[in-house]
Amino acid sequence: MKSYELNRCTYSKQRMVTFPKCALSKSVEQIGEFTDSQQLYYYLTWTNKMQAIDGEFIEYTFFGNQQYGKIAIFNAELHDTNSNAILYIVAVLNSRNDYTPFFQWKMNAFMTADEIFNIYGINENDLPIGSREKHNYWKSEIYKQQNQLISLHPNILYISSLHKATFIHSQKYKNSKSYFKKVDNINKAIQESINNIRNNILSLIPILKINTKKEEICCQCLLPIKLQNEPSWIAISYQLTRINNNNNTESIVSGLYIDAQDIINKSLLLSPSAIYKYQFLKGEQTLTINSLQKQLNDALKRESMLLLMLQQKDEIVQSLINNVNNINVYGIPMISTPRNVNNIYPNIMNGQEPVLSNVNSY
Repeated sequence: MKSYELNRCTYSKQRMVTFPKCALSKSVEQIGEFTDSQQLYYYLTWTNKMQAIDGEFIEYTFFGNQQYGKIAIFNAELHDTNSNAILYIVAVLNSRNDYTPFFQWKMNAFMTADEIFNIYGINENDLPIGSREKHNYWKSEIYKQQNQLISLHPNILYISSLHKATFIHSQKYKNSKSYFKKVDNINKAIQESINNIRNNILSLIPILKINTKKEEICCQCLLPIKLQNEPSWIAISYQLTRINNNNNTESIVSGLYIDAQDIINKSLLLSPSAIYKYQFLKGEQTLTINSLQKQLNDALKRESMLLLMLQQKDEIVQSLINNVNNINVYGIPMISTPRNVNNIYPNIMNGQEPVLSNVNSY
């Protein structure tokens, strides 16, 4: 019998969970996907909103348990560096005396399903499903958008005027927009990127757009483009619409993403691997190699842990098999005959009666 009841929270426009810096700093080493606590904070802030929109932000109330009372859990869709198990955020009620009283919940710790069960007794079947898993990582939307782009006429996607373009970047972006002077240079870069996508040299960059007012999560693909003589890449968002019954398509460039780090941050909401995958946008080849090396080392570490677990499991299974083989049908342990039995009992083995030796000599 369960000692708790659960309630799936519908999304609230108020801030739901606060993530103390000290808790995130201690948790970074536990997580396989992140090494930077600020990127982890960005990821978790939006992940808990996604979970609430999807009805997977769950509150648990314990019956007659004064120790725990009430907690909240959402699926972080991250992995433990040692066991490779899925990690969840366990949050406790935020005290009104805390420095952020307007948050209902405060992060307590990252935990695996086994740890949650051992501490709180919550069954794994009652834990929240990750939003990314629930939407199948938006694979069908990404596939659809890529096919639409490939099927476009070579010159149908372009920017007509920079005055009408919407520049998108983070608040920390400090670079000047002055190098966006010639539309022709941007349009030429757009066509080069489309051709590279058709030739499987380049791919679209999927990002998640989370609308908390409409409580919607959608996936949008950006087209990365490289301007000549510029170290970093930029990207454009676009919309394709049919304008008549002849399947003619109108393309609209809806945004110009000029902040490479902001593009990476937005893409990691779909998959944290974007931290390493899209480092080339910043034009830092050395950083990309180092990041890929770290990702490889982490993957090898997780693989070695899994191999060790499988080896231990095989040893346990083999031990059980050996124990079963040593038991006959009557449940009596089998006793093997010593090879030197003839030397021990020569009279018996020759069909003669046994001769008792001196009882005083053992």
